[in-house]
Amino acid sequence: MTIMEKKSRLGRAAAGLLAAALTLGMAGFAGTTAASAADAKYETYDFQLSGLPTHNDSVKTSALGIVAVNSDKDVPKAVLNDGTATKDAHTTETKYVGVKPGEYTVTYTATGDQQKTAQVGMYTGSATTDGIFHSNGRYSSFSLAVKGYESSTTVESKKVNLSPAGAYLTVLGGDKTGTIHLTSTTPSQPDPQPTTKSVSIIDEQGETLTAGTLTVGVELGLSAKVTNVDKDYFTWGLTQTDKVIEFVDNGANPKTDVRVKALKAGTAKVTLTGRTGTAAEGLSATLTITVKEKQETKPVDPLAKFNDKERAYLEASYWVLPSQTDTSKGFDGWSPTKTVYTKLTATDLKGLKNSVPNYSVQDADALFHYIGATGRDEGGAYYATYKNGKKVGLGADYDTQTVTYTGRESGATITYVFTMLDKVVLPGSNTPNKGGETDTTKKPAADTTAKKPAPAATTTNANAVKSNGLAKTGADVTTGVVAMLVLLGAGAALTLRKRA
Repeated sequence: MTIMEKKSRLGRAAAGLLAAALTLGMAGFAGTTAASAADAKYETYDFQLSGLPTHNDSVKTSALGIVAVNSDKDVPKAVLNDGTATKDAHTTETKYVGVKPGEYTVTYTATGDQQKTAQVGMYTGSATTDGIFHSNGRYSSFSLAVKGYESSTTVESKKVNLSPAGAYLTVLGGDKTGTIHLTSTTPSQPDPQPTTKSVSIIDEQGETLTAGTLTVGVELGLSAKVTNVDKDYFTWGLTQTDKVIEFVDNGANPKTDVRVKALKAGTAKVTLTGRTGTAAEGLSATLTITVKEKQETKPVDPLAKFNDKERAYLEASYWVLPSQTDTSKGFDGWSPTKTVYTKLTATDLKGLKNSVPNYSVQDADALFHYIGATGRDEGGAYYATYKNGKKVGLGADYDTQTVTYTGRESGATITYVFTMLDKVVLPGSNTPNKGGETDTTKKPAADTTAKKPAPAATTTNANAVKSNGLAKTGADVTTGVVAMLVLLGAGAALTLRKRA
């Protein structure tokens, strides 16, 4: 047998909004739980009196026994009259349910044609003899009426003291009976929660780690996260066949319990083990770390698709600034394959000019070409100027200038973008249409918005830490004159007018 299901509700009279959730409980009855976590809770039980089992007697009597018990295993079992004798051993009640010992207010409700009153008896004690539950204490009784039907012989509510365990109510049932309700008059104590101890390994962000990857040279801070146990009872350790990782100094102001460093490629385990004889005995956590070698990024040659003659011209190209600072070699081995960005000062940008030693204009016309505004094939490079991301005439004020070379023989394209901006926004597509104007119906193959100037060379930052606490290599940014690289996609030649 199990104790009847209970429901909790707010004790404060002013409490208004209650969150109700259906629960299943003792003896299969259903109730609701309604309470705010910040407010006192009062035990409430609802028991239907109709549909109870019946004795096998002439009138098919039924009754519900509501017994105060300390545990659901103490709820009595009903023994029904088998109808073979008038004095066979059976319990008075045909069903028993359990409630916690205490003082309750008892009320009664009915719907439709159900009886408007209920007959309730109370015993201050009970006993079980030869398997038969029976009364063993003082008896009293009262009649409950639904709200609005109170009379001189009935009450709408009644306080009863079902304490200690063993006190109980007996209530007559029947097909036309309603529901009896018991509400405790004092706040209930929360059921004691089992003490669960646990441990896990977390990173500096508090994320639990069980496995991950590090790059050689990267360090990782780790801490123990414990529940209901002191972390001082745990010992950190490493399990590895070779020296793949090691513990390193955690610094003067450590943010984590320990710190490990990846030394060489391989697999190792970081262990956290509860010491024998302490409250942490038997608890442990493990983090499996796979260490990988550093991946050296091979430089990309942006001129790889040009033929030898075209490449020789471009490699000899020297963009001269008033300060004679060479920024033309932004394509020297590290840039993407289509576009080179070089950031200049406003003065340098407006004084920008180009000279190619040992080459003539005719050489450029023979090696490179573009489709002009009239649709004719023109020799040389495309030039264009932009202001705030919009193309402007060559005589207008501008903050960005682009020069695009397309090899006649190879078909390869590279665009040099000289700008004084930190971000370069070129509207529309970078692919010319037949009329020679920029096609604004298509987007560039790569996003050219919100791009910061990139370094003229990349370096490995071995201490870059990802959100999961496992570090990987990253890129560092150099200062001074820097070049920003953005891919414009295949055939990404801007439709530009040739500089006079």
